[in-house]
Amino acid sequence: MNDSIKKILTFVYYMKSNSVNCLQFSLKGVLWGRGIQTTGRIYIKNKGHARIGDFVRINSSPFANPIGGNERSYFQVLENARLSIGNRVSMSNVSITASKSITLGNGVMLGAGVCIFDTDFHSINVYGRVGRRFGTQEEVRAAAIVLEENVFVGTRAIILKGVVVGSNSVISAGSVVTKSIPSNEIWGGNPAKFIRKVTERELQHPAHHNLD
Repeated sequence: MNDSIKKILTFVYYMKSNSVNCLQFSLKGVLWGRGIQTTGRIYIKNKGHARIGDFVRINSSPFANPIGGNERSYFQVLENARLSIGNRVSMSNVSITASKSITLGNGVMLGAGVCIFDTDFHSINVYGRVGRRFGTQEEVRAAAIVLEENVFVGTRAIILKGVVVGSNSVISAGSVVTKSIPSNEIWGGNPAKFIRKVTERELQHPAHHNLD
């Protein structure tokens, strides 16, 4: 297959998936902004309030990002919960579940296979897990998550309930984040720990760097 045919097929695939996903957003009550780009079929369950900002890019197929494996992007917004995705956010093959509130600030980047869950899903109480008659949904712990502007989360990282990640911070691949992270820091590991500060040079626009 020559390059011209590949480009045409890629364009058709992109346009079809983008149209299907935008239709799905509308049917499921998701508010979405200008310039959204999606590749592959996104799975979404919305019983709460979901909003996607302008110029957001969402990959949801191995074709779009091979390092995401065979997963797709999945968004689950439970009853009365809120999912807010800011402008210029990009993500690949992610899994997000909001039972309270999840906020992704402008410019956030989520690597392939990132998981963000603001709930434990199941009760810590053993009887709450083995039978509904012993426990209620209220026993499941949940707390809001916020990723502030320009946060970068590496592939396969997991962010758990109650976490706030400050602006410009970086979370390394495969990390498990269980507590909040200040702005302008790099964290990694399981559980994630402080590695170093983001340098002043790393915070500058490339055009402002002096050539050595």
